[in-house]
Amino acid sequence: MFFGRGAEEEEVREHDLVNALNESFNRKMLGLESKASRIAGAISRSRSDLDDACERFRDLQKDPDTDFTRSSSAAYIREQKKAYTGMLKRIIAFHTCDGSGSTTYDAYYSKMQDTEALLNEILKANTTFKMVLDAYPNDLGAFKRAFSSLENGWRMLRMEIEARGMDIDEYRTLLVRIRELAALADEQNVVNESITDLSKEEPGSARTEEIEKVRAKIGTLKAKGEEIGRKATELNTEMSIILGTIDKPARKHDYLSMHKPKLTPLLASPSQLAQDGRYDEFYRQVGETKEEIEKGVITVKNEGEVRSAINLIMSGRVRAIIDGIEEMRVNREPVENEMHDLERTLAELEGAIRGASERESALNRMRKRLEEISRERDDLRGKISLLFFSYYKRKVKVA
Repeated sequence: MFFGRGAEEEEVREHDLVNALNESFNRKMLGLESKASRIAGAISRSRSDLDDACERFRDLQKDPDTDFTRSSSAAYIREQKKAYTGMLKRIIAFHTCDGSGSTTYDAYYSKMQDTEALLNEILKANTTFKMVLDAYPNDLGAFKRAFSSLENGWRMLRMEIEARGMDIDEYRTLLVRIRELAALADEQNVVNESITDLSKEEPGSARTEEIEKVRAKIGTLKAKGEEIGRKATELNTEMSIILGTIDKPARKHDYLSMHKPKLTPLLASPSQLAQDGRYDEFYRQVGETKEEIEKGVITVKNEGEVRSAINLIMSGRVRAIIDGIEEMRVNREPVENEMHDLERTLAELEGAIRGASERESALNRMRKRLEEISRERDDLRGKISLLFFSYYKRKVKVA
């Protein structure tokens, strides 16, 4: 492959465009691969250390300290230790933190998410078995070191991934165009088949089988779009709960901060957080609010819920939700476009059944639509070629 000003033009077939995009994107992600692979290795070692620490703690033959565990017996605490280490072993075994995806970015993003899930589930287990931790306060050093190392690796990996925000935006922009081109090709095939079938039929004859095919395709696309919409709704609901929990402390924070942009309007319109600079401002002010709560400047009744919500924000969960919602939007757009086009085709087919006069009209409209598709595909091919060169300095001619 050649790059740069004197790069040779290469011909890429439409069905190979996604592979070509992934190849170019992965080349651009070599810097991420170089840094993230080392971090990923450290995460794997920390996970292994955590697993080893769990085994050593499980096999520890030492009586628990019952001074701070109320009236619980030593035998009961030992049984709880066994249950606790069993749960940790299952959690660690489930979260392999290996990462997978069609691109380098996807693989490390998956690894980051899995590592975050592992950390959160360990913290939940610690809360459930707090009695065990209180009973062995001097035997958790290996646990704490491994967990801290794992958490540090996760933060470093998240920073590397977030630094590639512009690159992933470019990738998604080009991917949408490629999917639009594929949707047009599918529509062209459907319209061509419909024209062929309509041309063979006698005036007034029914085309039930063809209509059912289009309806089935629309049903499949509709279900796919609804599934994407459901996932987007779940993400929006999760973000609303998190932001709603910190509404009252945010208002107190805004009252204390008289001369700076306000936090409350960002909570009321979370869509603003996707705009350039708004999320950084939001993140900074939530951090300030956290410090004000910790110092006692701001007091809240539901402090536990507020702290939990703030920790989710500071750990990047809201950033991940925003990215997820954007990804749902990117994935849904070509599905809806193709479905609308097929609904138009279906209307043409059903209209043709109503009479011989409508049959010819439908054929003419379909032929006109084919001309439109041809122009749209040519236009999209040109845009895709320009984007390949703009983003990856790769001269691609779409065949």
